Amino acid sequence: MFQLNYVADGGAEQNLGSWTQTYDGKWESLDVDLSSLDGKSVQFILKVLNNGNSQDDLAFWLAPRVVR
Repeated sequence: MFQLNYVADGGAEQNLGSWTQTYDGKWESLDVDLSSLDGKSVQFILKVLNNGNSQDDLAFWLAPRVVR
């Protein structure tokens, strides 16, 4: 499971979204609305969690970016 979390203005960690992925040979593009964070100092946290046995699990985020 991929998660996009953030900490705004030194507060508690919050979740912006979670996506369960299984390898199928395809890429998935995500678009997340960040307008609620406008004007705040934000730290983004990219997480990957396993949903069971992690043996042979591989995961990566390809070119994450914030676009205005």
